[in-house]
Amino acid sequence: NTYYCKTENFKQRLAPIAQARLDTMKRMMKALYSTSSAELKTKYEVQDKIVEQRPSNLGEFADYVEKLKVVREARDRLNEEFKKVERMSYLLEYYGVEMLPTEKLLLINLKKARKKFERGMISADGYEATQIEGRKTEVKKNIKQVNVELKALKEALATSPFTNAEENPADVMVELQKIKFEFDS
Repeated sequence: NTYYCKTENFKQRLAPIAQARLDTMKRMMKALYSTSSAELKTKYEVQDKIVEQRPSNLGEFADYVEKLKVVREARDRLNEEFKKVERMSYLLEYYGVEMLPTEKLLLINLKKARKKFERGMISADGYEATQIEGRKTEVKKNIKQVNVELKALKEALATSPFTNAEENPADVMVELQKIKFEFDS
């Protein structure tokens, strides 16, 4: 038993269905490309603002170093997202999807934001490296100052009225307030 099937009509009827699905896929990819490009550009700009900071005091610098660690971890994820958006752009071009001029600019602007971020990271790495030694010296200086103050406090507390149990508690409180005032100023 041999069966024959005429496929010319079958192929002609399936072609419009496949083309409709392809057109739907193109529209969806175009929308995803536009959204992803804009969101990723915003992410780069947010990270770039963190990287561009140049803190002046020790506490702010410590926070900055911690933020840089987070940004460095985020950089790999941003690069992966960038590759996906770039691939979408190439696929849209390959399939001949018509793009508005503003949509074509999305990838260009995204590349500019990425480049600015990468330059900022290089600058931030250099800033961090140059500041670390100075900050270490500042910390050592602060530690020495705290040690001097603690020694002075210990000496102050080793004198009367603090060592004499017969002293008036009110006088002791007055002396403690004076010491506190000296340390606070």
